Amino acid sequence: FGAALELGIAGPVAIAVEPMYVQKGQEISGPFILNTNQGQMQVQGTLTNKASYLQVPVLVKAKIPLGVVKPYGFLGPNIGINLSATQEFEGGGQSLDMDNENVSSIDFGVDFGAGVAFSVMPVMDLTFDIRYSLGFTNVIDKPQQNESAKTRGLQFMLGAMFGL
Repeated sequence: FGAALELGIAGPVAIAVEPMYVQKGQEISGPFILNTNQGQMQVQGTLTNKASYLQVPVLVKAKIPLGVVKPYGFLGPNIGINLSATQEFEGGGQSLDMDNENVSSIDFGVDFGAGVAFSVMPVMDLTFDIRYSLGFTNVIDKPQQNESAKTRGLQFMLGAMFGL
């Protein structure tokens, strides 16, 4: 969820700033090595990483005004500020939840996609868009060897825009 501010700059071109709360994550299944009081043991299980971000894309939008229906495309950078990160492990009859302190505080990337706005009132449009968010930053804070993880995600957005 989030908000959007859109400013027209030249004809059908606008700049949009869209701060939003976004959750990202991954799930890994396989054998894991657990450290226990009795030493190390290999366990089949699932590790789930979750992270919450305040993400702020700044997008250049190009609109095709066709009356009531207005398709558009957009592209622009986004910066994500990590709000929290957790790990959950389930396997071998055990379940562990912990904070993940090895997630970087900033995630930088680019968003691109397309959408459509429907005029429902003179000062209100209903909008729907689909976007792909491509991360450039290694979100592992202290990588070991060649360890790397970059965020990627398909997002569906539904909202209302009010003209001022």
